[in-house]
Amino acid sequence: MKTVVPLQPSFIPPVLVARDGEFYEMLDCLTSPVARSVYVYGPRGVGKSVTILRVISEVAARNPEVLTVYVQLQSTMSATWASRFPNIPLRERGIVWILKMMKGKGYERGVVVFDDVQNLYRRTDLVRAIKCLYDGSDGRIAFVLAGQQSLYSFEKLYLQGELGESVRSRCMFRPIAFKPYGKSEIAAIVRQRLELATGGAGGWDDDAVDFIASKVERHGSDMRLGIRILVNAVELAVKKRSNLTLEVAQEAWQREKEDYWMKEYLELHPHKAFLLYQVFRCMSEKGSGVVLSREVYDAYLKSCAALKVKPMTGRQLFNYLQDLAYNEFIRISVELTPQGKLTKITSDLQPDMMVSAGDKIEWEKVLS
Repeated sequence: MKTVVPLQPSFIPPVLVARDGEFYEMLDCLTSPVARSVYVYGPRGVGKSVTILRVISEVAARNPEVLTVYVQLQSTMSATWASRFPNIPLRERGIVWILKMMKGKGYERGVVVFDDVQNLYRRTDLVRAIKCLYDGSDGRIAFVLAGQQSLYSFEKLYLQGELGESVRSRCMFRPIAFKPYGKSEIAAIVRQRLELATGGAGGWDDDAVDFIASKVERHGSDMRLGIRILVNAVELAVKKRSNLTLEVAQEAWQREKEDYWMKEYLELHPHKAFLLYQVFRCMSEKGSGVVLSREVYDAYLKSCAALKVKPMTGRQLFNYLQDLAYNEFIRISVELTPQGKLTKITSDLQPDMMVSAGDKIEWEKVLS
């Protein structure tokens, strides 16, 4: 390893693998004599943001008289401006700052990017911001919007009414679709990152790269997932003083799954998550994919006593089990026997993996 920078999610590579077409199409729109606004759309993790950042960097390099501003939208516009302009007084943030820069610094044109449009809670805030920037600059600002919806859906949801129609007629967004990466493209991106990180010294097996690419492709071609697996794999390889082999990549994938499910646990109500953890502990200890609700309740109560935590009531636990089944973490079936009614619990998830994920949580702190 020479540098870990290319392994960071925020790293912008010098050459965009599999996104040359989208890069040049966007660049042509923004550098033409009459710049045209662009709407970029596609699933998460398919290179929209990194391509946009490369484009506006190229625009600024080609013409220093073009102001480029990148804005990643938050839940509200006030939170967005606070995040983007943290060191600027409240009254001078956002639209005011951009227009002031346009007029005061003598920029001929501007390019303003609004990324992750689906994050914004109030849609009219975005439309109003675009209109104010367009009118305030006398049409000298082109916009790049990035989201997951198609342009048709975006216009239907956002550009309704008089305000929306005025923005639609002024900006005339050109749609640029980002399709999911194929397996070979994902593998090429992974190799590029490894080559940049090692300085071309090698140290990885093609089987490991293909394994990572296949997992990413199977999970929506989200390269953010691919980078996380890659970082885990590199850390394991360095720790073991070995090459990045298939075995190391598989171990990194296991770690990624555990981290994912640990976050899923933590998003649930603490006692609901702890109950789910007990479900998989019982399955793992029994070596069976089927456990009874009373076995889970007993394990939950014993664990609460060991942690000195006040347990939930039986009725609450029953409701939690129903909620977990509704959210498809588990399945519940009831069987009538001569001894009484048995409530059986099964799951499609791997018990050992779910136990490993739960073992990473400090339950005493979570439940307190």
